[in-house]
Amino acid sequence: MRFLSFLSAIGLLVILGLNQAAADAASEALHKKAVDLAFADKFDESLAILKSILEKDPKNYPVYRDYTVYTAWSGRCDQALKLYEKISQNSNQEAFLITAIADCVSE
Repeated sequence: MRFLSFLSAIGLLVILGLNQAAADAASEALHKKAVDLAFADKFDESLAILKSILEKDPKNYPVYRDYTVYTAWSGRCDQALKLYEKISQNSNQEAFLITAIADCVSE
């Protein structure tokens, strides 16, 4: 009986792992779509997608970074600066993030 319980637990972990992998892949696909939309100057659509990802995974740095950058690119500098405060201590900041924030500060 213990062996069957053990197998059931392993099966559940495998299923959960597959579900997580599928969720990660879906999140990555949505992130890519949001990037493409931002580069097409469709900021509202892009930001809506990124926000939906962050609601499920608020610690996703690449998505949060892009949300901050595209908020700046859309001209919402006050909001972008507030968003940036949350990630300003990250030592791996990309040049495009710093440039977007610098452009906001200089306005």
